Order: sequence, then C-alpha cells, then structure tokens
Amino acid sequence: MPEVFPWVRHLSSDELRAFTRELVEALSDAAELDVDATSQEVIAGWRATARIKADPAQYARLVRRRAATSARPRTHLLGTRRTPSRPGISINAGR
Repeated sequence: MPEVFPWVRHLSSDELRAFTRELVEALSDAAELDVDATSQEVIAGWRATARIKADPAQYARLVRRRAATSARPRTHLLGTRRTPSRPGISINAGR
C-alpha cells in the first residue's frame, strides 16, 4: 500500500486496515455498480487524515477540540459517505 499511497505511513496500523477495507469495498462497488465517486471519496478522506496526522501540532489541536465536544476521542479525521457512523474527527463539521 505505501508504494501506491506513500502518505499511509502517517496512519496507525488500525487506520491502515480500515483504509484498505474501505478502499476495497469502494473499488468493488466501482467494478460491480459502475460507481467510482465513492473510491475517490475514500482516498481523499484518508489522505486528509494522513496530512493532518503528519503535523503533530495540528493533530493535537483537533484531538483536543474534538475531545471537548465529544465523550470519546477519535482517530479518523474525515468520514466517508460509505460509513458516516464510523468515528472520526471531522474537519468539515457543521457544513
């Protein structure tokens, strides 16, 4: 996976597994249902997560802000359309 998406090095092993699972599901939908927008959303969401996690100060600010508004801290920063109930810190909340 890092050969194709070098930014995954910023994800935890659990996040990498979740990204891989979501991407495989989205690509399956693209092949079977001719719906490819979802795979683009999955990649964009996880790439944004990796980008924020690559900056420890920015990530810490988001975790603190999310913890102040939620009972439990979360690790994935952007949810995707496929799994909106999956925990995540949404940097576009309120839109």
